[in-house]
Amino acid sequence: MSNQSIFDPSPGQTTTTPVRTSQASELLLQKVAKVTRQAQLWLRWRGRFLFAAVLLIVVGGGICVDYSVHAWWANWPETFRWGATVTILLVVAWAAERWLWSPLVRPVTNFQVARRIELRFPRLGDRLSSFIESYPSTENSSSQNLPAYSELQRAASDRLAEETAGLDFSQALDQPRFLKTVLVCVAAVVAVGLFFFLRPATASIGVQRLAMPWRSVEWPRQNHLQLRYPERISTGNPVSLQIVDAAGVDLPVDTKLSWRLAEEPDSQQSVDVDLATGEAILDRSQTEESFQVRVQGGDDTSMPWQNVEVVPPAKMLDRRVSVQPPPISGVEAFETEARRFSIPIDSRFRIRIRVDRELQNLVVTRNEEMLTVERSKDGLEFESTWATANEQGTQTLQFEWTDLDGLTGSFLPDWEIDVVVDSVPVVAWTETPQDRYLTSAAVLDVSFTASDNYGLVESGLVWGDGQEAEGDFVLSKPADGIELQRDVQIALDSVPEQDDPAAVLLYAAARDTAGQVGRSEGLRLFLISAEELESRLVEQSEEVLELIQTARNRQQIAMDRTSEAQLQQDVAQREASLGIARAAQQQAVQQIDSGASGALAKAAQVASQAELNQLDSPLLNSMKEIADQLQQTRDSQLAPALQQLEQAAAEESTDSLAATSDLQHAAEATLKSIEDRLAGGLQKQLTAESIREMAATQQRLATATERAASSQSEQEQRERTETLADQQLELARQSEDLQNRLQEMAESAENAAEDLQQWAPRMRALAEQLKKQPASAAQAQAQLAAEMREAAEDFADPDRQSDSSTPLADRASELVRMQKQVADAVDQTLRSEGVESDAAIAKQSDALKKVDSVQEELQDLPLFPEALQHAKQAMESTVARLKRDPLDAQSLADATAAKEWLEQIAQSLQQAGTPSDAKQDPQEPNSDDQNADPQEENGETKPDFPMASIHLMRSMQVRLRDQTQQLEDRRTELDGADAVQEWKRERQELAAQQAELAERLQAILDDQ
Repeated sequence: MSNQSIFDPSPGQTTTTPVRTSQASELLLQKVAKVTRQAQLWLRWRGRFLFAAVLLIVVGGGICVDYSVHAWWANWPETFRWGATVTILLVVAWAAERWLWSPLVRPVTNFQVARRIELRFPRLGDRLSSFIESYPSTENSSSQNLPAYSELQRAASDRLAEETAGLDFSQALDQPRFLKTVLVCVAAVVAVGLFFFLRPATASIGVQRLAMPWRSVEWPRQNHLQLRYPERISTGNPVSLQIVDAAGVDLPVDTKLSWRLAEEPDSQQSVDVDLATGEAILDRSQTEESFQVRVQGGDDTSMPWQNVEVVPPAKMLDRRVSVQPPPISGVEAFETEARRFSIPIDSRFRIRIRVDRELQNLVVTRNEEMLTVERSKDGLEFESTWATANEQGTQTLQFEWTDLDGLTGSFLPDWEIDVVVDSVPVVAWTETPQDRYLTSAAVLDVSFTASDNYGLVESGLVWGDGQEAEGDFVLSKPADGIELQRDVQIALDSVPEQDDPAAVLLYAAARDTAGQVGRSEGLRLFLISAEELESRLVEQSEEVLELIQTARNRQQIAMDRTSEAQLQQDVAQREASLGIARAAQQQAVQQIDSGASGALAKAAQVASQAELNQLDSPLLNSMKEIADQLQQTRDSQLAPALQQLEQAAAEESTDSLAATSDLQHAAEATLKSIEDRLAGGLQKQLTAESIREMAATQQRLATATERAASSQSEQEQRERTETLADQQLELARQSEDLQNRLQEMAESAENAAEDLQQWAPRMRALAEQLKKQPASAAQAQAQLAAEMREAAEDFADPDRQSDSSTPLADRASELVRMQKQVADAVDQTLRSEGVESDAAIAKQSDALKKVDSVQEELQDLPLFPEALQHAKQAMESTVARLKRDPLDAQSLADATAAKEWLEQIAQSLQQAGTPSDAKQDPQEPNSDDQNADPQEENGETKPDFPMASIHLMRSMQVRLRDQTQQLEDRRTELDGADAVQEWKRERQELAAQQAELAERLQAILDDQ
């Protein structure tokens, strides 16, 4: 016998030796078949449970849907019932085919179960299904009838049987799914069972409606609405209809009352119903002619239209009320036809009414109190007995009539009688009273109103002392009626003598029919001299000048930006220029006309005060003309320019900007002319006032000298003359000071004229340079602007010291002040929408120039060059940002940062220049030892430069410490990985700066 195994045949061998299947294979097959039978059983029972659940759910859901739709749509078509029944039958048939019939005709195979087992036990791979698929048919259970089986297959099956011997194939069955199916079925049975148990009648009707759609099986009605209404009403009277449910339940939320005209069925309207009370009100427009109404709601929609007949109501042809006031009121008896009137308390009144047709009766009630009414024989006239109004307040009279046919109605609207107590007249000024400063030559225009509940007999003005109005009426005038308004002119030369002649009170007063006098709030009048009033008006004129100057500045900015926009091709740049121009133009308009605070209103007020008080002054006389010019400029130039700029902003074309630019140039020229005129007048007026004040002082001295000369005592005469001589010398010094100021102004004006004479040719040269080299021309223009600003400062303050003669610490403080102004200017620029950007850039440029002047002197001081460089970089960044975008908020942060750096430098220089710190021990920065005297040079304390660096170091350390603390405080507010990363980066930068400062400090100490 050969040693070659049957599992390793020779190359030429293609057949195997047939053998019988092993007992292990048969056991494995039986094991799979057992699971197959169990799966088949589970599948059939699961189908039965699912079918039962679907049947119950579909039927129960159909009943619920039918019931819900019926509650919402009571008369839904019967075809819908047929559709619901057919739908349910189709769903039930589909469920039966899927879960009852299919498991019967499609049994589960061993192969399918083997695949499920392989999914449950992945280590089997596909060997079990392959074994089942290749295993011979098992129709005959006898092993003798099984066909031959290869030795190789038998070995593989034996091995598979060994591996699966310990496996529970029943775990491959989806037990949770079967249990869920059972639970769903149980839940459906319980839900439907509860429904049938709790609502058997509803369930029975629902089943019948679904099972027999051809039968008329109706749901029981829940609502039984009833409408209570009058069958006959009078024309044009509102009607209240009452809706109730006969079952005593609340009205349905969809209760609706429908109304239509009896002869026009298409005029149907819905009327609001108060669901709480069931009341619905038809207004007068719905009761002009006969109509029909009906109510629907819930499942009650069967009410037919109900007819209501409308007949013409009785009409009141005449009404009259006779009133007899009490004698104490001073009011005579009167008659009135008004529906609302006032009578004094304790008055008696009687009502007479005549109607158009005979009435059975008329009921008159006063605040629910019935009055006695007498009826004429023909039933056309009614008259009440006398009634007394003895209670203060409003009394309402209501009239309800009944005709011979029993139709009722009311005369509407109700009458109202205001029963009032005799009160003091109410008097008030038309305008809010304000303190007025006037001269005795003024003629005052005032206006007041007065009212009384009975009647007025006299009105006028009364002078008072602040406690009460006393004396007779001034400019008295008889009055008639209960209200009046008067415009009065009163000359102040007739002011009576008062305890304080400088302040008097003027009251408006009125007297009523009972003799009572009412007065207004007191109008305080301060009588001052013409010179004092003129001085006040000059101050107000200065405010007008400031407003006009600001308006002209804004107008120039708007004009320049508009010209830029005309030439710019880039859309974004043009929009930015137009935005600034529009904001500047709007601010120019606001400076001129912004209510009481505008230049126009202030100028008009000054002119009115001057005219009222008959002041004769060239400046004040010109204010009326200036106010008119401002009004004309605003209406014809400023406002139209602003409107055109707003229109240009909405358009892409720049064609309309040429006309806008012309208006702006004209407005700027007009404002410049007004400014020059007003400035010149103010200068002359202020000088004249100063001379007038000295003249008045001189006159007082002359009078005092005359009195001193007539003194009989030589000692007294000598003392008084010495005092007067000193006063005379003081006056002489004042005169010399005024002379010096005028001379200084003349010299400053002469210097300014010389500068202007030099600038004019340079400006013409710049105009030529602009055409050839715009970049270099811009630098030259900026330099010229800086020189002009410097000249303006010299003109305003001729005694200003030069930088070379100013101590370094003072120059650093001046630089801090300038940078503060820059920060304020940048802030103003952001708040004014970029209008002030040019001014901010100019201020920052001047500050940069100032930095260059002190930079050389700080080069030898440790830390100071770096600190100054930080400040300079921030200042340069401010200029660059403002030029690029005037609304860049970072420019304010840069300007503020530069200010903080400069403050540290200035404070360090000042601290080092104090005697206590001049020789402080470098090793102890906080020492208070004072062991040396301060060094002086040219009369000024010279800073100890190393000590100044230590002070600067300390200031920088404090600044870094504060920044570090602020950074740590922000740590709890971080949100996101990016924020955390940024926070760490900032902390590392601060740590590096602190380390660098420590190294620099050590270097300074080593040098010492």
